[in-house]
Amino acid sequence: MRFAYNREMKKDEHAVHMIDELPRTISLSCASALTGLSREAFYRHFILTGQVRYRSLKELMEWGDRRVIETGELGEALGREITAEDFDRADRKLQPRRDRMKIYRRRKESH
Repeated sequence: MRFAYNREMKKDEHAVHMIDELPRTISLSCASALTGLSREAFYRHFILTGQVRYRSLKELMEWGDRRVIETGELGEALGREITAEDFDRADRKLQPRRDRMKIYRRRKESH
């Protein structure tokens, strides 16, 4: 994810530097990518069953209105620790969607 690591450009190569601390909260899209499920399937399997809470940031940090999932809760529900490599894999899976949305927004703004 953009917040899980930072990329540096070096002579047409991507150098990826992982950070030591993983994010405390993640989006539904990121959580579904981490588990390999669609967003809808993740919601049905983990959130509706109560294995993971889908909470507002206001509950956690007293600001923001975005809904998030706590990384620790997801790790417990999966029965394993979520690693930086997992976040990297999820980021690569979500990048095409981000690219399509960026193109869509540019086209929308130009009209």
